[in-house]
Amino acid sequence: MELTIGVKVKYNYPLPDSQGNKSFLGTIEYIGESYLDIRSDKNTLLKVSYKNYDNIKSFEELKPLSPMETSS
Repeated sequence: MELTIGVKVKYNYPLPDSQGNKSFLGTIEYIGESYLDIRSDKNTLLKVSYKNYDNIKSFEELKPLSPMETSS
């Protein structure tokens, strides 16, 4: 997956805490040499280092497929 500014992504925390924080949804705002910034709709900024890039999934990849119509 190619990461570019403006792409909506989901970041899965490597070690989720007991309070239910398992993932973070947001838009890539900045891509630097050693990290990138993801900003949520609530204006929360998350900095993700390159070593955790494997935990980022494109939001487009996560959309459920529409059910196939069957004819009888």
